Amino acid sequence: MSLAMVLVLAAAVGVSPTGPVSSVENRVLAAQPGNTLTLEVGAETSFTAVDRDHVSGRAVDLQRVGSRLRGFVGDEESDLILFPSRVAGHVGARAVSLLVERRDGALAISGTFGRRAVSLSLHPHSIDGDVGPCRYNLRNQMGSYVGSAACGGRPTPVRLELPVALVTRDDAEVAAIVTALFAS
Repeated sequence: MSLAMVLVLAAAVGVSPTGPVSSVENRVLAAQPGNTLTLEVGAETSFTAVDRDHVSGRAVDLQRVGSRLRGFVGDEESDLILFPSRVAGHVGARAVSLLVERRDGALAISGTFGRRAVSLSLHPHSIDGDVGPCRYNLRNQMGSYVGSAACGGRPTPVRLELPVALVTRDDAEVAAIVTALFAS
């Protein structure tokens, strides 16, 4: 893909050419066109709007301000600071400390997110790992991640559709938003 095509694609999805454009060719997640993130857990479906500087839905409402994501995760006030290979800050009164690194074609996220321990692996073909008491095991099926989440009981069916407007962002921001979604 040429640089001109990357810039046109970036403009079409509302991504700044000075930030995550470089991640377009080597993004770590599969995506659907558009700017709506859809998460189905059992019979419950939630939609989250993703635009240039804002991720807004029932469970997550975060505004990008410089290198920070500020707003709410669940009903807890949050301030997440994005660094190239980590996310710091707080969710409610509890600290956030995530290490974010590329490993074997996947984005590995580990640490704590508020009161939840995190160990996730994001890959174009799968999302696997733990956020708090929940174990996620999702596989890419035609651009959607389908599988289950087990949170101490019987596994619950899960379907996750990520928009291009999210997956083209830098690694730390993708890690923070996906972790916030699973933690809320």
